[in-house]
Amino acid sequence: MKLLSVLITFLLATVIYSQTNPATLTFTVQVYDQFPGYNNNFQTNGAGARVTGLIKSTLNSTTRVPELVSTATGGLNGVGLILNPSLFPYFFSPQQDSSLPGQNSPLSLDLVFTYDTTRNIYVYNNQNFFPIDNQGLDVDPAKRIYLNGATYHNYHFCMKMNTVFTYKGYEVFNFQGDDDVWVFINNKLVIDLGGVHGPLAASVDATTLGLTIGNSYNFDLFFCERQTVGSTIKIETNLLFVCPFEDYCGVCQGDGSSCCNPLTTCNDNNQCTIDSCPPANTTIGSGSISDYCIHTPKINTNPIDICFNYQCNSSTGNFDPIPIPCLDRSSECLSTIGCNSTVGCQYESICNSNVCNIQNQCSSNGTCVPKSSNDCGIELDGQVDKCKIYSCDSNGGVGCIKEDKCKPSEDKCHVVSCDSLTGSCITTPLEDPLAGLHLCSIARCNSSTGEFTYDPIICTPSSNPCISTQCNATNGQCYETQIPGDICDCGCGIPENKCKVSWCTPEGICQPKFKSEIDDNNSCTLDSCDPCTGIISHMTAPQCLSCNQCSN
Repeated sequence: MKLLSVLITFLLATVIYSQTNPATLTFTVQVYDQFPGYNNNFQTNGAGARVTGLIKSTLNSTTRVPELVSTATGGLNGVGLILNPSLFPYFFSPQQDSSLPGQNSPLSLDLVFTYDTTRNIYVYNNQNFFPIDNQGLDVDPAKRIYLNGATYHNYHFCMKMNTVFTYKGYEVFNFQGDDDVWVFINNKLVIDLGGVHGPLAASVDATTLGLTIGNSYNFDLFFCERQTVGSTIKIETNLLFVCPFEDYCGVCQGDGSSCCNPLTTCNDNNQCTIDSCPPANTTIGSGSISDYCIHTPKINTNPIDICFNYQCNSSTGNFDPIPIPCLDRSSECLSTIGCNSTVGCQYESICNSNVCNIQNQCSSNGTCVPKSSNDCGIELDGQVDKCKIYSCDSNGGVGCIKEDKCKPSEDKCHVVSCDSLTGSCITTPLEDPLAGLHLCSIARCNSSTGEFTYDPIICTPSSNPCISTQCNATNGQCYETQIPGDICDCGCGIPENKCKVSWCTPEGICQPKFKSEIDDNNSCTLDSCDPCTGIISHMTAPQCLSCNQCSN
């Protein structure tokens, strides 16, 4: 069985209390209900002892709660049965989130002091000190598992008292108690009874603390009941406590947690806010405490991304990425292809998807600029060829194409060509491949096949039967020739005289004449012809037989 008995005696000169004092004084303190299943520094069932030096000798002036000297397990903490140092802060501070370790339940407790007129002191005496049975965490029957025999009590809690007193110059106090008891005056540790232990006593003479009469000083008392099974408390005081302020729960210098739970009282059902109770010194006017709760928007901790705005999801509390809409740049012929977290929105030209558009070129009215015939000419040939027709075919991604401006003639006997300077089409006859070789022929071209055939030139016959007309193969001109007499048969032939032939005169008269070869034009011969045989002979003329001159 464990006995808790705390005796604190505060002595003040009788003259101060010679005046009429109220029969009772009520002082509201803060209590933190603990459960060993949440904080294993309670109900350790170890052999405890008084341990000094567990906490720092100077009180934290901001939090006004004790701090361990070391956060290590073992050592002094082990002796003091502080098995889990990380949960020590929740001995005297609220932790109402069940999802986190060290959950406790803050409560307020009224200590009613009775004035002892014989000794001029106020006394609080409770030899069965179980002030929060069935309260706090123990509203859940499953938590009421620690018994003294068959008797249930709430054996696990811590209490703190933060107040101020005015020093008169003669105060002394004494106390007796068990388990953790720490007292600070002027933020300095003056009573150090840490650990789980039996009843111990200590005294402090305030005159030895270097205090100045008339000045006000902090008085902070911390007490824990950490193990079954007994609990008593007795406090006697004649200090003139002054409470600088009461929180809205009525606790002197309380933190508001005894009547405000941020998870329930201040829950706005919005996972995107951090709900917290009002500052402890808030004055609650009309309405309820929940009307004064603070709902701080959660801060997005995601890295900055220029492609997304992060918006808190009120159902989950997570910051969901919401894409930032990219600017509509369709008037620039641009479409969005996505967003890059480094450079932002990315675009591509819609004109580039059509091979018949000029790449990345947009007109002032927001339409793609099509390739002109000149554009295609430059693309295909480096410059525009006036003898080509350029166009663009977008089907199948063909793009720029070209064709001859001057089309071949349907008449195969004509050749169509193009003037490269003007682009004019010129039609010329098909050239005879044998031109100059057949001057006495007329070349004829087949318009269907383009092949040449050749007809001889027919010269116009002469009306003179002794004249023939024929073509000159060297120049292709017709000319007339006299028909030789022996060829001309005028019907006047003299067959009985073979030395004569028929002859056609220029007048067209056919008459006989001696053969021209009978006369050899030599005056020294006698020319003769045998009319029967037609044999011609040339005998030397007599006058020339001795005349050399006639030999010529």
